[in-house]
Formats: sequence, structure tokens, C-alpha cells
Amino acid sequence: MKIKSTTNKENININKKNITNEKEEYSNKKLIINIKNINK
Repeated sequence: MKIKSTTNKENININKKNITNEKEEYSNKKLIINIKNINK
């Protein structure tokens, strides 16, 4: 049981990292789109 709980915590941490990465990627894309629009 103990082993399972640590892997669960690890999984949650990995998921949090992934979510953060996705958010950063999304805002980067928005930034790029905004810059393209300004350059038009």
C-alpha cells in the first residue's frame, strides 16, 4: 500500500507539471498570435 501511495503522489506531481506546461504552451501560442497580428 505504501508504495502505491508514493507512486500516486508522483503521478499527481507529474500531472501538475503537465498542466503547467500546457498552460505555458497555450499562452506562448497566444503571444505568437498577438505578435503576428501586430505585425500585419
